[in-house]
Amino acid sequence: MRLFNRSHPQARDGHNYSRRLKGADLRAAFVVLGALVLGGCAGSQEHLRLLEADHAISVTPASAPDHDFVVSIRNLVDVGYDPDDKATRDRTALQFMQAQCPRANIVGETAISTGNYLMGRPAKTYAIKIKCN
Repeated sequence: MRLFNRSHPQARDGHNYSRRLKGADLRAAFVVLGALVLGGCAGSQEHLRLLEADHAISVTPASAPDHDFVVSIRNLVDVGYDPDDKATRDRTALQFMQAQCPRANIVGETAISTGNYLMGRPAKTYAIKIKCN
Protein backbone atom coordinates (compact mmCIF):
# COMPACT_ATOMS: atom_id res chain seq x y z
CA MET A 1 0.00 0.00 0.00
CA ARG A 2 1.30 3.39 -0.99
CA LEU A 3 1.60 6.07 1.70
CA PHE A 4 -0.13 9.43 1.38
CA ASN A 5 2.23 11.85 -0.37
CA ARG A 6 1.28 15.57 -0.50
CA SER A 7 4.11 16.42 -2.85
CA HIS A 8 2.51 14.32 -5.59
CA PRO A 9 0.37 16.54 -7.93
CA GLN A 10 -2.63 14.23 -7.62
CA ALA A 11 -2.73 13.15 -3.97
CA ARG A 12 -4.57 10.12 -2.67
CA ASP A 13 -7.61 12.17 -1.56
CA GLY A 14 -8.08 13.47 -5.11
CA HIS A 15 -7.00 17.06 -4.48
CA ASN A 16 -4.52 18.71 -6.75
CA TYR A 17 -2.17 20.49 -4.33
CA SER A 18 -0.01 22.07 -7.01
CA ARG A 19 -3.10 23.81 -8.42
CA ARG A 20 -4.06 24.96 -4.89
CA LEU A 21 -0.59 26.39 -4.41
CA LYS A 22 -0.91 28.38 -7.63
CA GLY A 23 -4.28 29.74 -6.45
CA ALA A 24 -2.71 30.77 -3.12
CA ASP A 25 0.13 32.46 -4.98
CA LEU A 26 -2.38 34.30 -7.15
CA ARG A 27 -4.32 35.50 -4.09
CA ALA A 28 -1.08 36.67 -2.46
CA ALA A 29 -0.16 38.56 -5.63
CA PHE A 30 -3.55 40.33 -5.59
CA VAL A 31 -3.08 41.28 -1.94
CA VAL A 32 0.37 42.71 -2.64
CA LEU A 33 -0.90 44.55 -5.72
CA GLY A 34 -3.81 46.00 -3.73
CA ALA A 35 -1.45 47.17 -0.98
CA LEU A 36 0.81 48.84 -3.54
CA VAL A 37 -2.12 50.60 -5.22
CA LEU A 38 -3.56 51.81 -1.92
CA GLY A 39 -0.12 52.70 -0.61
CA GLY A 40 0.45 54.77 -3.74
CA CYS A 41 -2.76 56.62 -2.95
CA ALA A 42 -1.54 57.70 0.50
CA GLY A 43 -0.53 61.36 0.47
CA SER A 44 -2.31 62.13 -2.80
CA GLN A 45 -5.22 64.48 -3.36
CA GLU A 46 -7.48 61.45 -3.72
CA HIS A 47 -6.34 60.19 -0.33
CA LEU A 48 -7.04 63.61 1.22
CA ARG A 49 -10.57 63.55 -0.24
CA LEU A 50 -11.12 60.07 1.21
CA LEU A 51 -9.92 61.27 4.63
CA GLU A 52 -12.23 64.28 4.36
CA ALA A 53 -15.19 62.07 3.40
CA ASP A 54 -14.50 59.85 6.43
CA HIS A 55 -14.31 62.96 8.67
CA ALA A 56 -10.69 62.04 9.47
CA ILE A 57 -9.42 65.48 8.43
CA SER A 58 -11.02 68.92 8.63
CA VAL A 59 -10.06 72.58 8.78
CA THR A 60 -11.53 75.40 10.85
CA PRO A 61 -10.61 79.08 11.14
CA ALA A 62 -8.50 79.81 14.21
CA SER A 63 -9.82 81.75 17.18
CA ALA A 64 -6.35 82.81 18.35
CA PRO A 65 -4.20 85.53 16.76
CA ASP A 66 -1.01 83.43 16.54
CA HIS A 67 -2.37 81.16 13.78
CA ASP A 68 -4.94 81.34 10.98
CA PHE A 69 -6.35 77.79 10.73
CA VAL A 70 -6.53 74.55 12.67
CA VAL A 71 -6.31 71.30 10.72
CA SER A 72 -7.73 68.40 12.73
CA ILE A 73 -6.48 64.92 11.85
CA ARG A 74 -7.85 61.75 13.46
CA ASN A 75 -5.35 58.93 13.79
CA LEU A 76 -7.07 56.47 11.47
CA VAL A 77 -4.39 54.19 10.06
CA ASP A 78 -4.44 53.30 6.38
CA VAL A 79 -2.07 51.39 4.11
CA GLY A 80 1.02 53.57 3.64
CA TYR A 81 -0.38 56.29 5.92
CA ASP A 82 0.34 56.63 9.65
CA PRO A 83 -1.05 59.83 11.18
CA ASP A 84 0.70 59.06 14.49
CA ASP A 85 3.97 59.91 12.71
CA LYS A 86 4.61 63.67 13.04
CA ALA A 87 6.21 63.99 9.59
CA THR A 88 3.14 62.35 8.00
CA ARG A 89 0.75 64.66 9.89
CA ASP A 90 2.73 67.76 8.94
CA ARG A 91 2.90 66.77 5.27
CA THR A 92 -0.83 65.91 5.24
CA ALA A 93 -1.86 69.18 6.91
CA LEU A 94 0.26 71.33 4.58
CA GLN A 95 -0.99 69.47 1.51
CA PHE A 96 -4.60 69.82 2.72
CA MET A 97 -4.13 73.60 3.11
CA GLN A 98 -2.30 74.08 -0.20
CA ALA A 99 -5.26 75.67 -2.05
CA GLN A 100 -6.23 78.09 0.75
CA CYS A 101 -2.77 78.90 1.99
CA PRO A 102 0.04 78.00 -0.46
CA ARG A 103 2.86 79.19 1.85
CA ALA A 104 1.50 77.75 5.08
CA ASN A 105 3.67 77.08 8.12
CA ILE A 106 2.92 74.84 11.05
CA VAL A 107 3.23 76.84 14.27
CA GLY A 108 1.99 74.29 16.78
CA GLU A 109 0.17 71.08 17.47
CA THR A 110 -2.01 69.65 20.20
CA ALA A 111 -2.86 65.96 20.60
CA ILE A 112 -6.32 65.30 22.03
CA SER A 113 -7.00 61.81 23.41
CA THR A 114 -10.48 60.59 22.44
CA GLY A 115 -10.41 57.10 24.01
CA ASN A 116 -9.38 53.78 22.48
CA TYR A 117 -10.20 51.87 19.33
CA LEU A 118 -11.65 48.36 19.63
CA MET A 119 -8.24 46.71 19.40
CA GLY A 120 -6.93 48.87 22.29
CA ARG A 121 -4.93 51.39 20.23
CA PRO A 122 -5.34 54.95 21.58
CA ALA A 123 -7.70 57.12 19.54
CA LYS A 124 -6.42 60.68 19.08
CA THR A 125 -7.19 63.82 17.16
CA TYR A 126 -4.27 66.06 16.29
CA ALA A 127 -5.01 69.80 16.08
CA ILE A 128 -2.34 71.31 13.85
CA LYS A 129 -2.07 75.11 13.95
CA ILE A 130 -1.40 76.71 10.57
CA LYS A 131 -0.13 80.24 9.91
CA CYS A 132 -0.46 81.66 6.38
CA ASN A 133 2.40 83.87 5.20
